[in-house]
Amino acid sequence: MRRLAVILTILALLAPIALSQTDPTGRLEASGHGRIVVRGEMVAFGLLSEPSRLVVTDFDGDARVFVAGKSVTLLARPGKPRAPHRVVLNGAKGRFLVTGSSVRVHVRSRQLSLSLAGVAQTVFTGRGTYKLDDGDPQEWGSETAVQVGPSEVTPEGDN
Repeated sequence: MRRLAVILTILALLAPIALSQTDPTGRLEASGHGRIVVRGEMVAFGLLSEPSRLVVTDFDGDARVFVAGKSVTLLARPGKPRAPHRVVLNGAKGRFLVTGSSVRVHVRSRQLSLSLAGVAQTVFTGRGTYKLDDGDPQEWGSETAVQVGPSEVTPEGDN
């Protein structure tokens, strides 16, 4: 478990550097309770302190997902072979890491923290705080939308 924490810390430190070498990106840190939906190109990681729902949808076929130190496989939806692959984890707990060029990460929890580097649209529902790039912490409540990185980039794909 300690080794996983070290690996996630290293990835967290290197991800913004790696992403900044190719395209302009933003950074987001958020914590609270409720729901966070993030969609775009990103490296996202966080901690689910309580059993939670985590849904990851991969629109380009290159997403990687790790939960509690284990790799998670994204599958085609039954009867929809051309639809984006996804994984639905009910009761997910622990650290998670998601990378991809066009992904949607949907987290619902009574207690969560999430950080990401990339270009993404984010919607918060519930209560908590977030910090965008080097800005001051902001409160989020009800439904709050935040753009991470340049807004002219629009991820492709449908729900």
